[in-house]
Amino acid sequence: MMEFIPLEAGTEVCRLADALYIDSFPEVERAPLPSLHSFALRDGVTYAAVCDGGFRGIIFTVEDDGLIFLLYLAIHPEHRGEGLGTAVLDLLSRKAEGRRIFLNAEPPDEGDDRGARIARIRFYRGNGFSDSGKVTTSDGQRYLLMHRGGYVSPEEAAEFYARTGVDRLFSPLPRRFG
Repeated sequence: MMEFIPLEAGTEVCRLADALYIDSFPEVERAPLPSLHSFALRDGVTYAAVCDGGFRGIIFTVEDDGLIFLLYLAIHPEHRGEGLGTAVLDLLSRKAEGRRIFLNAEPPDEGDDRGARIARIRFYRGNGFSDSGKVTTSDGQRYLLMHRGGYVSPEEAAEFYARTGVDRLFSPLPRRFG
C-alpha cells in the first residue's frame, strides 16, 4: 500500500530521498538542501518518502488556503514506468479532499531536454492536470502553470508563493535592490 512518510533528518530514507532529489532535478530548479529541510518543518509543508513496499520516490508539497502546490515529485529510476507517479498523484488527490493542486512544469519550447519536458507535460495532463496557458517566471526560469481540481491563476499562484514563503525558498541570501 502506497504511503507518504515524512522524512526525518539523519535517517537512511532521508539520505535516499536527498540523493534522488539531487539526481532528479537540475541545479537551477533545486532549493539548497539545508533550506529545503528547514522549510519542510513549517506547518502545511510535506517533504516525504513515497513508500510502497520500500522507498520508491519523493514528494514535496506546500498547502495553504485551499491550495496544494506540488513542488517536487520524483520516482526512483529503478521504479519508473511502473505506474507509481500516477499512483502518487491519485493519493495526493485523495488527500487533497477537494482542494486545488497546482504545479510548475518546464515549457517544452526551451532547453535541450525538450523531449523530456514534453513527456512530463503529457504525464501531468494524463493525470488530470490542465495547462493554464500561462507561463510564470521564478529566478529567471520560465514555468508552465498547471492545475488539477480547479483553475489557479498566475496571480493566485504568485500570492501563494509570497504568502507561504515558496518564493524565498530558492534564494537563501537576501536580495539586494538598487
